[in-house]
Amino acid sequence: MEHALRSERINILLILFLVTPYYLNDFVYFFTQSSYFWMTIIEYSLRIVSVLSVILFVGRQEIKSLFKKISASSITWAITISVVGLLVEKGLFGPLSNLVSNERLFVFPPYPSTSLKIIDLTFGLLLVALSEEFIFRICLIEWLESFSLGRISVTVISCFIFATIHWGHGSVNVVLVFVWALLPAYYYQKKKDIFPCVLAHYVTNFIIFLNY
Repeated sequence: MEHALRSERINILLILFLVTPYYLNDFVYFFTQSSYFWMTIIEYSLRIVSVLSVILFVGRQEIKSLFKKISASSITWAITISVVGLLVEKGLFGPLSNLVSNERLFVFPPYPSTSLKIIDLTFGLLLVALSEEFIFRICLIEWLESFSLGRISVTVISCFIFATIHWGHGSVNVVLVFVWALLPAYYYQKKKDIFPCVLAHYVTNFIIFLNY
């Protein structure tokens, strides 16, 4: 009954409303990459609006129910997703870059100060993990499941959409994001627990951005 209620609230209009800004976001990065301030303001605003929109339209209690009690199993899954994601990023980036062009639309500017880096690595990356997991794992997967698609189809479609919002980072990064997203998509469909996905997403990004 809970799943049916969630499906009623998640429709094509909500999906378009939530997903479309993420396809356009890289254009914003391109035009503001010389200004860390404006890039950050626009980025944080998008993430906050996304999280609040999901809570508003899907329901606070429904979202809360998807944060299951933390267990050894959920922590193990979070660690597994993080480790696999980092191994994929480190192991495949070089070989894929040699096979295909990886022209980026933009590059993130260096942090202007240590304090801003700390804020972005904590609050900023938490916003990224929450907003993207809420949209591309909870909303998108629940919506796709409402069409009675099989688990493999739901996984491939949701991961493809999630990967392609990163188009501005280059084709190699799109492939890497797709591969990384397979485990969170599988786990969420199996367990209906979003916490390990959010934690793994945060940890993976934290380690990657730590070197910026």
